[in-house]
Formats: sequence, C-alpha cells, structure tokens
Amino acid sequence: MKYPIFKFICISLLLINCSKNESNIEPIPENIETEQNCLIEEIRFATSKYKYIYNNNNELHQIINTYNDNPTTYYVNKIANDSIEVGLIFADLSQDLPTLSAKYNGEKLIQLKRFYNPSTANIFSIEYTENKITVRQDYSNGISYQNISYADYFMDQNGNVSSIKLYVYDNNSPNNFTLYNEASYTYDNGNNPWKGVIYPTFLCQNLPNPMLFSQNNTLSETNNNTGTTNYYSYNYDENNLTTKGIDKYPYNVCSSAVTLDEYYTYTNCYGY
Repeated sequence: MKYPIFKFICISLLLINCSKNESNIEPIPENIETEQNCLIEEIRFATSKYKYIYNNNNELHQIINTYNDNPTTYYVNKIANDSIEVGLIFADLSQDLPTLSAKYNGEKLIQLKRFYNPSTANIFSIEYTENKITVRQDYSNGISYQNISYADYFMDQNGNVSSIKLYVYDNNSPNNFTLYNEASYTYDNGNNPWKGVIYPTFLCQNLPNPMLFSQNNTLSETNNNTGTTNYYSYNYDENNLTTKGIDKYPYNVCSSAVTLDEYYTYTNCYGY
C-alpha cells in the first residue's frame, strides 16, 4: 500500500513552551458550511493550498492538495449515511486504501481513524455533553490496543472552546492518565473556516485543535501552565466572512513551531 508524504506546515502551541507574540494581520461533516451558509472552497498558505470540491448535493467529493505547484488529489467517498473515507487518487485514477475514515452522528464527528497501514491506526473517539467535548486518542496495530491521551474541550455559550485540559497516559497514575497541560481561548465574532474540516486537521496532530469545534476565530490562546499568551487577528470581507488568518496547529508531531498566514475562499454562498 502506498501512502503519500503530506507536505504542509503545522504549528505547536500547547506541547511546547510558547513565547508571547503578537500578529500584525489586519482585521466534515461532508458539507463543511460556515455560519454564513457558505462552503469552504480553498485554504491557501505561502507554498501550498487545499481545494475542496463538492458534488451537486453540496457533499464533499474531492480534495486537491497543491504543494509548490504539484497537485495531489484525494477522494472523499461516502460509505454509509453516517461515514466517509478519504484517500489518495493515483495518476491512473485508481484509488488507494483510505488515509482517514470518519463517522458522524448527524453533523457531529464521533469517530475518526487515521491509518498508517491497513491494520495500524490512531483512533479518535469523540463524546459530546452539554458544555464539554471529550476526544480520546488510542492506538491499534490490529493485535494490541494502547491508550495515548485524551482532552476535555469546555464550550462557552457561543459554541466556542473556551478552555482545554490535556491528559496523557501514565500507568503510575491511579486512573492511568495525568493532567499534562491546560489552555484557555478568546474569540472574535467572525466565521471560523476550519470548523468541521477533518482534512488536513487530523494528518499531522495527535489531538485536534479547538478550531475544529469552534464557531468563531481564536483571538488569544493562553498556556495556563506557563502563563504565556499568543494573539491572533483576521481579515474579513464585506459579508463578514473570514478571508485571512494565521495557521495554528497544537499537538504538532511533524515540524518545528512556525506561524503562517493563510487565506480562505468560499463557494455556494446564499442568504445575502
């Protein structure tokens, strides 16, 4: 089985000691909709971009990842009414085995598997309560099952993650997990283009960034262990759609911590 090298840059914010900085930027389920009734069409960085292509039912159909002008296409196949798979399309148009599989309950993601080979995967299980989302990460190689970590995402009344507590596996702890880090967040009132976007959110991380669950864009992120805060700002268009932001990937396992400007475009907007 062939697996592509995913070439995009992530940023680690919680598992490293962050220094205080300020940005100078100015102000799936299957159909990834913003609060303004749009579908995200493209997320673009300096040297790479992700383009999201939809079918006539506004269901995500393909994803094209372009890096240094070299495109790679991924299929998004609907497996059942509640599940999709994402994987590479080869040059002869045949399909590789899936890289990701996702299961939903309505529009809520309840399980995601990130495959390394057909029998080995990280498994993310997601539970929802009134004011909290819990994401548990486990590892399976087809023979054994290993606990890795979990996080509690505490939600505010506006549908944003106000704080997060990260726990890591510790067999010396009475409940096998130890609190590793805490962070808190503030938000603007603009749409968050990353909400519900599982690809590439789950490719280069352990646990997902709070932006996966939040309605709005992060203005500040405070590491409660160190007391340091990162600040962010955004550009918006005349309809208050977010058009420019900053790349922020905590729990990074693929690269050193860097920040990147990123740009967003939308399609199939209505209601204006």
